[in-house]
Parts: sequence; structure tokens; C-alpha cells
Amino acid sequence: MRNVAVWIRIQRLPIELYNDVFLKRIRSNLSKFLKVDKLTLIHSRGKFIRICVKLDLEKPLEFHIYVRRHKLQIEGLHSICFQCGRFGHKKVQCLEITLLPVASQNGKSRETKDA
Repeated sequence: MRNVAVWIRIQRLPIELYNDVFLKRIRSNLSKFLKVDKLTLIHSRGKFIRICVKLDLEKPLEFHIYVRRHKLQIEGLHSICFQCGRFGHKKVQCLEITLLPVASQNGKSRETKDA
């Protein structure tokens, strides 16, 4: 599986931006836009807007996404690796190892796995 649909949430949106014009502007900024949440479309969800987008799982995820100074939050972060930034596993299961230089007792440096 290379792509997955995820929901993005925009919180604390000022009421004057809670309209179709702003939603269209967001859609134009997200290249893989899929759909808008039904409750968002009928303006019944007052605290946030939800938008479904397609993510490429083989590319690192961007953890901080902003549209006109409004932070977008990806839902379902429980399956994201904070080591490599990819979706589908946790850091402890990650195959990408970061080696850090560590000074040994004899003064020479060696590498160790980042835990």
C-alpha cells in the first residue's frame, strides 16, 4: 500500500473563515485533496474543519502544515514513526537507524544506535 487517505483537522478557525471560499482556498493548497467532512459542509461543526487528503506513505510526513497561519493537524498519529517520519510503524520498529558518535574510554569515538 503506497497511499492512504487521512483526515486533516483545522482547529480554532475564526467564524468569518468558516465558509466555502476558505475551503476552496485550502483545497487549492493541498494537491491531493479528496473530500470535505459532511458536518463541515453543512456548517454544523463549529470548532474545527475536517478535510480528507491522500498521503504518499513512501515519503516522510510533514508534521507542521499551515494554511494562512492556521495549523493543520493530521488525525491518527498513533501509526506514525517519529524516527523516519513515515506512516505504518512506530519508532521502536523503525528500520532506519540513526548512528550517533560516542566517545569511548580510550578517547576514540565510536558509533552507537539512537534509541
